Amino acid sequence: MGETSTAFVIGNGKSRLIFDLEKLKQHGETYGCNAIYRDFLPDNLFAVDGKMVKEFYREKIAERTKVWINRDAPYDRTEGMNVFPKEIRKGTGCGFAALLKAVYDGHNKIYMLGFDLHDPEEKPYQYFNNVYAGTENYKGKYDSPPSSARYVPKLLKILEANKDKTFVRAWNAEHKYIPEQWLSKNITNLQHISNVELGEELDVLVQKDTHTG
Repeated sequence: MGETSTAFVIGNGKSRLIFDLEKLKQHGETYGCNAIYRDFLPDNLFAVDGKMVKEFYREKIAERTKVWINRDAPYDRTEGMNVFPKEIRKGTGCGFAALLKAVYDGHNKIYMLGFDLHDPEEKPYQYFNNVYAGTENYKGKYDSPPSSARYVPKLLKILEANKDKTFVRAWNAEHKYIPEQWLSKNITNLQHISNVELGEELDVLVQKDTHTG
C-alpha cells in the first residue's frame, strides 16, 4: 500500500445517503455491509448474518465483487465467498468486521461512513436507523435501534490497537451526535467531520436534480 492508502468503510446508517458512493472509488478502496450491494457494489462486501449470506448466494454477488463472511460459519452455500482472516473474530459485527479488514489490508487512513448511533438521552425515542429498514432480512422501520453501548467501546479497542492508523468518522450533521468517549483528547487517531463537510471536501455529494417542468 502507498503512504496515503485510503479506505472507505460504509455502514448503512441513513447519514450515508448524501454520498455518491460510486465517486468514493476515485479516492480509495471501498468496504460495505450487507444489503448495500442492492444500490452500490463495493470492492469488498461483508456479512455476518446467515440470512444475508443466503441472499448473497441467491443473487450471485460473489461473481461480481469480493464477499467476506465469518470463519467456521454454518452456511450451506458459500461458493466463491472468502472467509474473514483469523484476526477478525466471530461476533465482531458487520461494520466492525469491515473496519478491521480495512486495517488488515494495510490502509492507513480509514473513513467511516454511515456508522450512525442514537443519543440515548434524545427524546422522542428513535426508531431503527438503517437504509434498508423494513426490507428482506432487516428489522422493521419502527423497531428499536441497537444499543450504542456495544459499539462505543468496540471502536475504542480498535483505535487503541492501531495507533499508526488514522480513522475519520463522518457523523450525522442532522442529529449532531458523537459519543462523549470518542471525543477524549487522549484519542489521537480518531478525527470527526460531519457527513456534509466530508461530502463537500471530496466532492462526492449526491447531485440533486434542480430542473422543473
